[in-house]
Amino acid sequence: MQAKQLLNHGVVVARMGDRQNAFECFDRVLQLAPDYAKGYNNRGLSRYNLGDYQEAIADFDRAITLNPEYVRSYYNRGNTYRKLKQWNQALADFERVIQLDPESAKGYLSRGAVYWELQQESEALQDFNRAIELNPELAAAYNNRGLVYAAQNEVFKALADFNYALALNPQFAQAYYNRGDYLMKLGDYQGAAEDYRQALNANLLLIRGISKSKRSD
Repeated sequence: MQAKQLLNHGVVVARMGDRQNAFECFDRVLQLAPDYAKGYNNRGLSRYNLGDYQEAIADFDRAITLNPEYVRSYYNRGNTYRKLKQWNQALADFERVIQLDPESAKGYLSRGAVYWELQQESEALQDFNRAIELNPELAAAYNNRGLVYAAQNEVFKALADFNYALALNPQFAQAYYNRGDYLMKLGDYQGAAEDYRQALNANLLLIRGISKSKRSD
């Protein structure tokens, strides 16, 4: 099997939730084609999904060395740095994503998330607004902007954003949690309890979906 075909097979396996077999596919890809940037990027994603974050960064580094304008590898490396709470490195990668692809809604979303972690609310809000301008159906951007509005005591704006995030993605567990937390703060305990229940249900559905995909392999 040629490297590209094996790479595509690995992508399918990864989407089915079989992380270990996906990693092994991408590892074989690189044995066939040691200078294949996409192979390193995808193996890096597999390593990320397996919790091997430092090894994932090494793969993304290699992909970027082979292709210095490989937007996805900057994005993936940035998310790995976020996972490790290495905010400055993550910020640099997302800024590079935006530089290479100014229309990247996910680039703005992710940079905004880093600004939020750094307690730079104004910059975070600007990035979430830009992400929504570029992709009005990006549920995570509304959820994240809702967090900023909640921190600023913008009650109606915060609830509107959490509501819209859930309208776009009714199984968005984190948005249920966030809205529940905010309703709790506002004294709506019944509404908060219902949101927490919905969040648990959404997480259970996700776990069951992953298990089913693994069984069907």
